[in-house]
Amino acid sequence: MKTKIRVLIPLAIAITATLHPATAADSLTYLSHAPLRSLPPIAARPAAAGSARYVDANRGDDSTEGSEKSPWKSIRHALTQLAPGDTLYLRGGVFYENVSYSLAGTAEKPITIRSAPGERAIIDGGFREFLDAPAKAWVPAEGGAPDEFRSARPYRNITGVSGMFGDSAIGLHTYWLLGDLRATNEHWQMNPDKKIFDLAIYCGPGLWYDDATGYIHCRLAHTHNDLALTDDYRGETDPRKLPLVIAPINSVPLHFDHARNIRVQDLVLRGGGEECLLVQYSSGIEMDGVIVQCGRLTGQHSGPVKFTHSAIHGRVPPWMWRIDSSQGCASGAARDVVRLVTPTLVEMSHDLDPVAIPRAVQDEMQAGQPAGRKTPPFEGEDARSPQMIHYPQNHDWEFSWSEFTDGHDGVFLAGRSIQFHHNLVENIQDDALDLSCALPRVDDSMFITQNLVRHCLTAISTHFYNVQWPRGRAFIARNIIDQSLPVMFNRPTETHPEGDLNSVGTFLLHGSDHAQFIESVTFCQNTCLAPTSGNYAFAHRTMFHLKAGSERRVFNNIFVYLNDTGLYPPPFYGMNVTNLDLQIDGNLHWNPHPAAKAPAGYLETLRKHPLSEFNKVNYPPGFGANDLVSNPGFVAYEPGPRAANDYRLANGSAAIGKGVILPADWPDPLRPANGVRPDIGALPAGSEPPKFGIHGRVGFEALVPRTAAIDPR
Repeated sequence: MKTKIRVLIPLAIAITATLHPATAADSLTYLSHAPLRSLPPIAARPAAAGSARYVDANRGDDSTEGSEKSPWKSIRHALTQLAPGDTLYLRGGVFYENVSYSLAGTAEKPITIRSAPGERAIIDGGFREFLDAPAKAWVPAEGGAPDEFRSARPYRNITGVSGMFGDSAIGLHTYWLLGDLRATNEHWQMNPDKKIFDLAIYCGPGLWYDDATGYIHCRLAHTHNDLALTDDYRGETDPRKLPLVIAPINSVPLHFDHARNIRVQDLVLRGGGEECLLVQYSSGIEMDGVIVQCGRLTGQHSGPVKFTHSAIHGRVPPWMWRIDSSQGCASGAARDVVRLVTPTLVEMSHDLDPVAIPRAVQDEMQAGQPAGRKTPPFEGEDARSPQMIHYPQNHDWEFSWSEFTDGHDGVFLAGRSIQFHHNLVENIQDDALDLSCALPRVDDSMFITQNLVRHCLTAISTHFYNVQWPRGRAFIARNIIDQSLPVMFNRPTETHPEGDLNSVGTFLLHGSDHAQFIESVTFCQNTCLAPTSGNYAFAHRTMFHLKAGSERRVFNNIFVYLNDTGLYPPPFYGMNVTNLDLQIDGNLHWNPHPAAKAPAGYLETLRKHPLSEFNKVNYPPGFGANDLVSNPGFVAYEPGPRAANDYRLANGSAAIGKGVILPADWPDPLRPANGVRPDIGALPAGSEPPKFGIHGRVGFEALVPRTAAIDPR
């Protein structure tokens, strides 16, 4: 029997630093469960050199000169006045705008938009009355459910709404049906006549938009999961007593459209709908200290782009089960109850779009020249003779020292020369990182290194399987993938009142053995913990589902099997394939279950597999020649979903010096000296404790319950 958890996490931490005096009331409080959703301290960033202009949402006037003493009022107006080399300072406070950047700086003189030194500016695409004057924004809903309110005025001609708690930045559900918002039932209930789960169900605080009347309905009733490893809402139920951020679904607070050489620093973006941050046909974009609350970043046909010391927080609240809105992934007997307004945190996977670009750039692209892989400049003589072709996909994106949390899906990376390192990816109900190396070009590669991925259903996945050419290559190295804490998967039912908490594993190919033309993957020097089982569980699924024309390399990883049965998964490939380009060696396998014991000759099936013989032409040692079964000897390890473990190797570890020397052209940021066999796993013996996320603020701290109560009072 599970022990019920009742934890109240205080909201007393006010992470406001210094706000402009006129806007002190806009300071926000955040859950003390850092780093999830907590704002980092305001960066001590000095004032920039060059021309300085100012915007003040509270005291500005767009008819003034835009100086520090006479600031403009709106960002939208300010952007019409800027020139290369200018810096636009946003005074602390909230700007209720949807801002579109189509500015053109230069490489030598970029345009900078940032919060004023020591202050924090917020761009909010929502309706301000729900945040500034909630007592007047809501009225009780006549004939509604207990705790149901509706907006005091109608909001017509919008396609729907999205929202979040203004104090904690935790998402509100957007319900498809009013009946679900009003329900008291919280279990999936089988309709005995239809044999499907279709009865009304309440999934937590949320909104419903009545397109016939224009009114927004809100209900903040408590939830009752009452289970270990789950959370509940126990906060204020009257929306008139607390600030909410509510926006139309088509709101985009920050949009880069054909922008060039722009730097954005130290801003908070919220009040978005399907996108909160949209980058299209842009180049030379740098974002540092940008925090997206309850939204996503969509990137289309752009690059180079840098995203550093920033965060994308989705709108999946702590009490949400995956089945509540599975976007087609649920059982056919279930239905979507709440709307996935932002199904992914970062969306870069999309089709090529035909656009007119300069003839010279088209010629270079067709000739395979490097200039053709960059975003066209849209200027100069070449622009006078445009050609209609497919615009280049995303390229040269770098995500580093950032955080991506609380999404259905996490980060979908697609494009050429993509780097993703020192990031935190956490609390993802489906795929944490999805990869697509779109074309087999010289620079068509992806580098995923030194990240912490945890509390997700699947850590690494790929979806692409019908494109009729070989794919590119993804290098995945030195990552910590910890799926010890399962996600809230299937909601409780009357016959199964504890629901299902689940994690699938490290690697998953959507489309299974029916897929075609998948990416080549080099998976090396990672430390992976996951509850894998079944025929494809060996090496956490990393050696399976390979196709002709692609390569798979699986070297020097620690694979920890968190199986309740204590069994080691059999080294099995399946489908009786004998001629694929697969190499696997130097890995350590361990099941920490007290009764776990690998069967005699456990790795011999792997070493004698027909694929091993086939691949000895290129890798003579064959499959698993240096694999071993052993306790890796972590510095600190305790089983359990919320343990604070240290996955570095302790003295005497069996993994020290037992890895295979990797080819020099494989990226390895912690490669030992030439000729020295590496330690197995992501973290060598004697290394410093790793850090991830914004300014390295995330380590191996235990994942505690985020909240059993949200009470801003």
